Amino acid sequence: ARLEERGDSSALQKRHAAFFRSQVEPTIRGMPAEQKRRWLDQVNLDYENFRTAMAWSLDNEPRDLSLRILSGLRLFWVLRGAYVLDSLVWAQRMLDGADEVDPTLRSRAMIILADELRRQGKLDQALAASTEAVEIAESSSEGGEDLVDALLVRAEVGLRRKGDAVEHYMDRALQLSRELAYREGEAVALHDRGLLYLCRGSSEA
Repeated sequence: ARLEERGDSSALQKRHAAFFRSQVEPTIRGMPAEQKRRWLDQVNLDYENFRTAMAWSLDNEPRDLSLRILSGLRLFWVLRGAYVLDSLVWAQRMLDGADEVDPTLRSRAMIILADELRRQGKLDQALAASTEAVEIAESSSEGGEDLVDALLVRAEVGLRRKGDAVEHYMDRALQLSRELAYREGEAVALHDRGLLYLCRGSSEA
């Protein structure tokens, strides 16, 4: 009976993880503002469920499942600024020993890792993570918007390091986002370029 109970529990947890993966897999990019707000509110309400799903899938399923949930939460962390330390902890846990995972998922996790390391001022680690994210995305047939995101994070790390080929990464991100009609990426690239010019103006003044 106990074995059956454990089996039922495992099946239930697997359905739980799969359900919450499905709640973040569809991209919210391009959603109307009101729909995006509702999505963010719902993720916030269900956040403990996402944590539970990531923890269980990390321990009991192939790494790809937990990485899909992680990457699906990225825009929630970015747009809401909530639980951002979670993003670093989960990314580090999932990337540990995850060399054989889907390259696209690894690149997305590296973007999350690099972005939070940058926020914390750990710029050498952020540089390594963002550089790897760019390299993986460049070699992937699914590069697209993931490559734009990787280039943007790499540029933002360079901006904090005051140099480091910042314009090269910004220009590539801007060009590619326009080719893909990726408006969010274009907006971030233009914003970052403005910050670069402001920093240069301040240093020259």
